[in-house]
Amino acid sequence: MRIKEELYPHSYEPIITRELFEQVKSVREGYKVRPHRWGGLPFVYRGLITCGECGCRITFETKKGKYVYGHCTQSREKHSFKYISEHVITDQVVAIVKSIQIPQDAYEEVSTAMRVAHEDKKKIRAHFLSSVEIEILKYQNRMDKVYEDYLDEKITEDLYKRKSDEYCEKQKNHQYQRDNIELVDDQYFATVSHLLKLAKDAPTHFENAKIEEKREILKTLLSNFTLNGNQLRWEYKKPFDTMAFCTKNSDWLPTIEAVITAIKQDLAVV
Repeated sequence: MRIKEELYPHSYEPIITRELFEQVKSVREGYKVRPHRWGGLPFVYRGLITCGECGCRITFETKKGKYVYGHCTQSREKHSFKYISEHVITDQVVAIVKSIQIPQDAYEEVSTAMRVAHEDKKKIRAHFLSSVEIEILKYQNRMDKVYEDYLDEKITEDLYKRKSDEYCEKQKNHQYQRDNIELVDDQYFATVSHLLKLAKDAPTHFENAKIEEKREILKTLLSNFTLNGNQLRWEYKKPFDTMAFCTKNSDWLPTIEAVITAIKQDLAVV
């Protein structure tokens, strides 16, 4: 939950039960996407680029056993489109990746600021988790008490089952809330650290990476690739648009706070 750009853990009662959530999740993850005929072919830009003229996919194929070329599928309409060498696209991609590279001094300052912010957040999280643990223990005590009352024949079996189920459900919700915030908060910091390091080392990583690794780097950094003739167009994903702006203007240090804010806003998940 975000209030005035600050993130706070949710404290209200869940709308649905944990069991129902897991059932829906299981059904959703059970859906299978029908594989495409060329889905497994090892091309770096397979499925990532569309034609700037008609919007169809740019498909890739190997010529003479070693040269890779891309061209529009022209599945919607026929138009003139020349084959383009994969190397021509790669040269442009490498230049794009270099445009978000963080200088070492800026990387160290941003990383330090993020670590400080993470430590502050951990203190808030510890206080919140403490209150959640109290609630978990409270409902455990209530379950124990209602069971003793049932054994002592102070309440009926029907009342015992009803109250026991109620307390158990509330305890599970608090346990899920506790486990979720621990996992998400650590993942948040790990993801931020990963993105910063990726931006700092992106050119080297991309040039040395295997095909699938290159595809993952591109999906992380960029989106909406289109090809107009030999010219590649793209959009930066956040927060890499801010990083590219800083690099272009050689103005990193004064805009570190903007970078941190961009990262927080894009990756805020609690």
